[in-house]
Amino acid sequence: MAGWQRAQSVLQDVAAGRIRSQGSYLAPWLLTRSLLTPAAGQIIPLRFAPRTGMPMTYASELAARLPGEYPSATGYEAWRRASGAAIRADADPVRLYATAVMYIPGSPLSGPGAGGHHHGGASDVDWLPDGMIAPVAGPFEEKGA
Repeated sequence: MAGWQRAQSVLQDVAAGRIRSQGSYLAPWLLTRSLLTPAAGQIIPLRFAPRTGMPMTYASELAARLPGEYPSATGYEAWRRASGAAIRADADPVRLYATAVMYIPGSPLSGPGAGGHHHGGASDVDWLPDGMIAPVAGPFEEKGA
């Protein structure tokens, strides 16, 4: 999936069981909390590990400047370019990441505080609070990169 609105609609349909799927493959620029939260088996190719040094520094600086905003891949790439450390295809190989939000049965799934019980003690300064973003394949060698 490549478009924001279409991706949101399809992911909600997969999560609700209206569309059968064995996973939802997202374009890299769709790494945003709102598209990673539905339980739709999201897989996303990235050239960075979201919960490591520079990506977490970006998330912290974003939270300090714009409280309540969550990081995005597009924002991170712009922040890196502005910092003089642009992501490079030859130095930053692509890996596939799986995402999942942890829900505890009996916790609210909609309305204020949606997203289930806060599990694992993660900070709100995170790419996916209450969830995980884990590498599942790669790095991949690119031809002609």
